[in-house]
Amino acid sequence: MIYIFSEWFSNFKYYSQFGIAKSPYLGFLPLLHLFFDWHYFESTLQHYMTNPMIYMSVFAKLYYLMVRIDNNINEKELTVGKQMISAEGFSESEFYNQLEKLKKMEHGILYNDCINDLRKLERVLQIRCIAWMCVIANADGFMDKSEWQFIYKLYHKELEIPLDEIMKVQNELIRITHLGTVAKPQPIHARA
Repeated sequence: MIYIFSEWFSNFKYYSQFGIAKSPYLGFLPLLHLFFDWHYFESTLQHYMTNPMIYMSVFAKLYYLMVRIDNNINEKELTVGKQMISAEGFSESEFYNQLEKLKKMEHGILYNDCINDLRKLERVLQIRCIAWMCVIANADGFMDKSEWQFIYKLYHKELEIPLDEIMKVQNELIRITHLGTVAKPQPIHARA
């Protein structure tokens, strides 16, 4: 809210230098600008609230591909997967139902379907998906070569996302998994 007010105030100052804000008819321009900024944010938020199944579907496909890629399903990877489901707010039963359906799909078709759905997501969500896959791959203390190749192909070749953007989110997710909770992190002033 402070950001929105400061943005409105800077726009108000900008329009004031031209005498626009002093006009009884044009003084609404800064407020109009504020309305359109908020409307864009609100419509973007509504888009993802009305399409959570696409988001969960992408996670299910990526998770299924990642866990099965090295032919070694590790208990720690499954534990981090449960933390991911909880952190992202997915229904655990719906997520596992999707995984069961994925067992019937051919690997190549599943991969292409996953990439197409992943590209439909906003970049921030793409980065979050890839970061979770990195956390899952490292859950057992070792990222297998096939896991690394899969992740590299996703972020570098398919999505063209710089590694540093993924690493920032990955570090945040690692903190969540090491705390053993998916609750919101403590405020900075409460940390010791």
